[in-house]
Amino acid sequence: MVLSLLIAAGIVLSGAVVTWMGVELTFFPPQSAEGRRKVRIALGISFSILLAFTLWATLRGERAMADLPKQIGDYMRSITAPPSVAAPPPVRPLAQPKLRLWIRSSTKTGMHTLEWTPGMGSSILVGYGRNVSPAIPNAHTVDIYFFVRDVGATPVANLVIHPQIPPSITLKCIDCPNLGLIGVAPDECNPPIEPLPTIFPAPKKSGTPDLSHGRSSPELYLRMRLIVPDSTSRFDIDLQLVADSVLPTLYRAQFVPMMEAP
Repeated sequence: MVLSLLIAAGIVLSGAVVTWMGVELTFFPPQSAEGRRKVRIALGISFSILLAFTLWATLRGERAMADLPKQIGDYMRSITAPPSVAAPPPVRPLAQPKLRLWIRSSTKTGMHTLEWTPGMGSSILVGYGRNVSPAIPNAHTVDIYFFVRDVGATPVANLVIHPQIPPSITLKCIDCPNLGLIGVAPDECNPPIEPLPTIFPAPKKSGTPDLSHGRSSPELYLRMRLIVPDSTSRFDIDLQLVADSVLPTLYRAQFVPMMEAP
């Protein structure tokens, strides 16, 4: 940078000297031979200096132009990752859990398991049997059995079931029978558990759930106990399932006495 400024200054100064001497010779030419000789020597030296600075600047510019491709290549290599360093793979979202729900229906021909389709406009007809107890006058208990399976790719954790039932019906509890919260007698029921046990994925298994309810079953086997007035026969229930990484899902069903079920 400094050298370039010195070369530029030398070109300007030597050019100024040559110009000044030209003006002097035009208006005040030397009268003697010795004076003319000195003027020629001074002009020759000034022109030589101007030529030297000009050639020097030209050579420096040519050399810089010749080095320009190498400088560009060095710059591109400095900002480009080495070929041996692979770019990190794109981040893919984790596969979400997905729930399927079945419910047991009591009919004239026995017990059947129906898959429960989610949605506000989807509903199924479920038959149920009554359990009569002297400890609950003018009412009876109804046990509803359903099964939740995770057919996704990751476990379903912190599952909570929110039932929406008619005001005349009382929810006693929602139980995982393997934990034994509901007793033998119809009026026995311990407080519900929240959240429910984690459901691990079983996406490859299809069809209805395993009715043996063993611990090896891929479904979470649940029982909901209700107190239903004797004056009530049919009633509707909505179940909302909420869990980590699962969108809240609503299921709707109409319950009818076993003898009225198809």
